[in-house]
Amino acid sequence: MLNVGQKLVIQSGTPEGAILYTVQSGDTPFKIATKYGMNLNALLALNGLNTRSKIYPGQQLWVTPN
Repeated sequence: MLNVGQKLVIQSGTPEGAILYTVQSGDTPFKIATKYGMNLNALLALNGLNTRSKIYPGQQLWVTPN
């Protein structure tokens, strides 16, 4: 969902070594980062998010498994 005034960042190409993860109900950015052995800030930066961003079931995020 987009809100009025929200910035939309469109990346071209696939980040190196990254895969797409589909957000499930109950997921948080921290849980996803931990699941893939990532730093939370790295997950947020990779997806153009910040600590106040909300994620929703069905949304796709880039993750880099370690």
